[in-house]
Amino acid sequence: MKTNDNTTAMDMEAPRTEQDILDAMREFALVSYQTVGADATCRNLKFLTKVISESPETYQKITNPDTVEKLQKLIASRKNGNMGMMEIMSVISEVSTILS
Repeated sequence: MKTNDNTTAMDMEAPRTEQDILDAMREFALVSYQTVGADATCRNLKFLTKVISESPETYQKITNPDTVEKLQKLIASRKNGNMGMMEIMSVISEVSTILS
């Protein structure tokens, strides 16, 4: 694992143990809570848990290095997360395209 500032990046090629996934979700929860608050963090964690448990293929797509890079670029293109409804719909479409 590599550390950058206060976050840790998992080696995307290495197999992940259950503990690795739990540690990553714990770290995600902390950063998410500080960024978007408790309610949004709870919803995100429920979503991620469902994806991991019900759709391992989607989980593999999400953690693919190319997918991660595309999603990071998409996130970076949005300033402060402030978006109107039309932009949110556009983001959903872009994320769907990236994951398909």
